[in-house]
Amino acid sequence: ICAQVVEFGPMNASIHKLNENVPVAALAPLSAIYEKTLERLLTR
Repeated sequence: ICAQVVEFGPMNASIHKLNENVPVAALAPLSAIYEKTLERLLTR
């Protein structure tokens, strides 16, 4: 589908494991990062 893929998100010990989780405090900053990234990708 796409020649280039970028994966990004929180870094912690549970990433890509059973019961993957992130601290609640990480959700707001991550949401802002994802929103800004999508805005930039979709307004090009």
